[in-house]
Amino acid sequence: MKFHLKVSPRIPDKFYIMKKIILNAILFALYIGAAHAQQKITIEGIYSSLKKSDTVLVQIYNHPELPPTVHLIECQNIVLANNKLKFSFIPKTAITHIEVLPKDGSLPSLSLYLEKGKSSSFSEQKGKYEFIRENAKQYNIVHHLQELSTISNNFEGYFKPENLEKILTKIDSSIVRALNFLSENRSAFNISLYNLLKSNAFYGIQSQKDNLLMKKAGRQPDSTILVLKKIYQEHRIIPEISRKIQTDKLQNKFIGSNFPLYVYGKYRLDSCFFSLKPFSDAKYLDYVNQKYSGKLLVPLSVYALVYQKSKSKDNLKPYINRLIPLAEDPFYKDFLNGLNQVYYESNILNYSLTDQNNRKINLNNFLGKTIVFDFWYTGCGNCRELTPILSKIEEDYKDNKEVVFLSISIDKFKQRWLNSVSTHQYGSTLSTNLYTSGNGNADPIIKELNIQGFPTMFIIDKRGHLTPNFNDLRDDNGQDFINKLERVLKQ
Repeated sequence: MKFHLKVSPRIPDKFYIMKKIILNAILFALYIGAAHAQQKITIEGIYSSLKKSDTVLVQIYNHPELPPTVHLIECQNIVLANNKLKFSFIPKTAITHIEVLPKDGSLPSLSLYLEKGKSSSFSEQKGKYEFIRENAKQYNIVHHLQELSTISNNFEGYFKPENLEKILTKIDSSIVRALNFLSENRSAFNISLYNLLKSNAFYGIQSQKDNLLMKKAGRQPDSTILVLKKIYQEHRIIPEISRKIQTDKLQNKFIGSNFPLYVYGKYRLDSCFFSLKPFSDAKYLDYVNQKYSGKLLVPLSVYALVYQKSKSKDNLKPYINRLIPLAEDPFYKDFLNGLNQVYYESNILNYSLTDQNNRKINLNNFLGKTIVFDFWYTGCGNCRELTPILSKIEEDYKDNKEVVFLSISIDKFKQRWLNSVSTHQYGSTLSTNLYTSGNGNADPIIKELNIQGFPTMFIIDKRGHLTPNFNDLRDDNGQDFINKLERVLKQ
């Protein structure tokens, strides 16, 4: 007799299946963790000039090759532990720009360009930073390059015909020093970071030169401005600079966040300041469309729209609509789409802000009055330049009960805001000083108005409508602004 043993296929029990799932999940998590560990950036530092448990603000710019006003900015408040800072994050792009800002503004900010997987350690003594340990050489080079590329503090007084040529030559020498220094340390960087630093150094100094000239030429007679124009145009850039930048072929490649700043400033200098003509957003956008194409067109146009003086945007809609389909980068596309959502009818009066006595002030309380909004932040040089002009205007209107001036700070730290207001470098004793409660650029009122640059000013009439454009107060000592304000008050 034969016996046949029938074997049933083994069915794994539910515990076995569960164990396999858990094991695979653990292995996957370990794999992801290892991948993140290879990309993670860690910043460590020791502050000798701050208190043991002070707070610093870390700002992360995920796209350092784009104009800074359209970066995706992440902000973290970090409390020091016995004067020590330690902060880690997973970068979203190959190169990340980071700024570390002490809360009270008592120390200069620390600016870093970091690659994936690289970390930074520094020590601070009496406001001076020195990088130590891993990658110290690279970071010290970048820090010194930024010092070489900052020229605004080297020139006092006005630019006049008798000293302009000397100043231009001195600025050219600054460019040569910065580019030579970077070239000597070429081996410390990969090609992408090297080109980014080179572009930002060159175009950063050039744009500072043009802006300094417009600022420090002062309110001189037209005849003097024309003499300055002749000297400026006849000035020959040092040949060494031309040789050093020949490798930067623009064509359709966007090569750094300072290039749009340079193009914008150059247009204002040549086509407006030297030509004795007012600036026009539309004319600048026409200029960009005629001169540039491809991938350069969008960032150059967006930079102008960020700092536009036309607050109504209606006359700029044809340009915005033309740019939207050309915007491949999501940051640009979101920005341009956002511009189309801001109209004369604004919900701005539905918001509340905090005053110096920690009271919530509902902006609807001002409905029925003409409201002047001034948005600023501590450390903004242009904001500080606006203060004396705006303070004089506020003095002239202090007895007019139909108009109210609101000075709104986007500072992340309340004490920093209060300190700035108390020094009268920002805001005014005649304005209502308000604060976005540490929300910074993320505050709903900033989003509502799609504010991208500072200082930004608005006039809102008695019905809550935004008024059309007015010139930068520094361009004409506030005269165009006063004319627009008077027109609104008479409505």
